[in-house]
Amino acid sequence: MTTDDWTEHKSRLESFESRLASAMNDGVAPGSPEANDLAEEHRAILSEWFAVSHSMHVLISRGYVADAGFREHYDSRAEGLTKWLVEVIGANAAANGVDPETAEWV
Repeated sequence: MTTDDWTEHKSRLESFESRLASAMNDGVAPGSPEANDLAEEHRAILSEWFAVSHSMHVLISRGYVADAGFREHYDSRAEGLTKWLVEVIGANAAANGVDPETAEWV
């Protein structure tokens, strides 16, 4: 990626994360159409680096709550954003036929 590519990617990611925080603060419920759209957008952003299935997305999101750096990153945008994002990703995965409790790296 060029420097301009990185700058554009960072800008898109910051805009997206701002919209995530706004959605959570506005009371968007995990599993709602708006939340599922956000989960799909998040999955698409990750898929710019490698293909991310719904099942993989669930597993990646678990790292967000397990890792202090990720928690700090998301929760600095809005308190509780990390937990909410994991719930949104899990609900979207369930809507796409994946049981979040038994998700596998496939």
